[in-house]
Amino acid sequence: MSNTQKSSQNLAISKKKRSTSVYAKYNESKPIVCDLNKYEEDLINHDKEKNKFLKVKNLPKTPITVIESRSHNTKPISIRNLCQSRFIKGPNVRKSLQLKWGSRPKTVLVIKKKDSKSATRITKKILHYLVYGAKVNVLIEPSAQKDFPDNTPFKNDNKSYLNEIVDFVVSVGGDGTILHVCNLFNLQPIPPLLAFHSGTLGFLACYDYKDYRNSIKSTIKGKFFLTLRSRLVCRVFSNNELVYKTNVLNEVVVGRGSSSHLCNLKCLCDEVSFTRIQADGVLIGTPTGSTAYNLSAGGPITHPSSSGILFTPICAHSLSARPLVFPDSVKLKIKVARSSRGTCTCFFDGINGCTLNRGDYIVISTSKYPLPSINRTNAISDWFSGISTILSWNDRKVVQKPLSTKK
Repeated sequence: MSNTQKSSQNLAISKKKRSTSVYAKYNESKPIVCDLNKYEEDLINHDKEKNKFLKVKNLPKTPITVIESRSHNTKPISIRNLCQSRFIKGPNVRKSLQLKWGSRPKTVLVIKKKDSKSATRITKKILHYLVYGAKVNVLIEPSAQKDFPDNTPFKNDNKSYLNEIVDFVVSVGGDGTILHVCNLFNLQPIPPLLAFHSGTLGFLACYDYKDYRNSIKSTIKGKFFLTLRSRLVCRVFSNNELVYKTNVLNEVVVGRGSSSHLCNLKCLCDEVSFTRIQADGVLIGTPTGSTAYNLSAGGPITHPSSSGILFTPICAHSLSARPLVFPDSVKLKIKVARSSRGTCTCFFDGINGCTLNRGDYIVISTSKYPLPSINRTNAISDWFSGISTILSWNDRKVVQKPLSTKK
């Protein structure tokens, strides 16, 4: 092969590789998406005072997705790199994250609440609009194919390819349906989630299904705001060997399960022992999960955009046991003491469970794959609307009267 043929082949290979990357040009005042074909070499780490360039590898699907912010100190990144929270720093950045499609979305995954006639009826309307109105490809769960025989189900035996082809997810149901979506994208990036409420509580699903046409239309158009809901990655060890690994959106609970004995748990933060708890259990939660089981256990309520890991004892046999909030950069280890009277049980978002014997432990840290949920208005308004209307936070019917000015 001649040198000319080799150089042509290398150029073709480099162009093929570049099709799975995106160069996002960053300007101090206005982030924009640049054409890939305009760049023949890497333009990374330029002078901070000039226009900056960020190379994002392994784009998960055809449409280019860029995160922009009203804050000037945040670079645009792809959805796949939303996991790297180091790109998202500074005050007021998380609440103003905005997604912009580089090209029109092509594939949508639709998940509905199981065994719900109302969710099935709503989903049929949404599917019809997505296919014939929005003109996008639609994927459904294999278990829902009997309700929607005209739509294509994804392969149930291999879900790892979903985040490579799905541009955004539509869920129809309540908070349990959103937890199911997170379980489908376990240990991998999640596309942006558009959640319609048709369940019981619907604290996380902020969209009204009655306005599904406009909601889907604005999502496809882009420039909507996101809330990055952090998840926790949990690793269970038995005899110092990893036996189970999963992500949770709300919380992981280490409890006594069906045992009549209190849990005897050693708690460590970054390998530093900070307490030993004798209780019904301990809850390690996310800011999103602060309004779930954590709320019932007396833990603090935190905004989902805040960074932290919640540590809440459950019915501790101590008057001084209080909830804690750790930085999201630490690793927590919960270990069953050798002297424990019984075993403990782990529950992950209330779905799956596993047994911890004496000496077993679980290591919990912040996952690099958060859930990007699409806001109806913005992160602050949606959250306060939920805790006020659904949880009746600070709901006082009587307002204190002013002092009389008469002498």
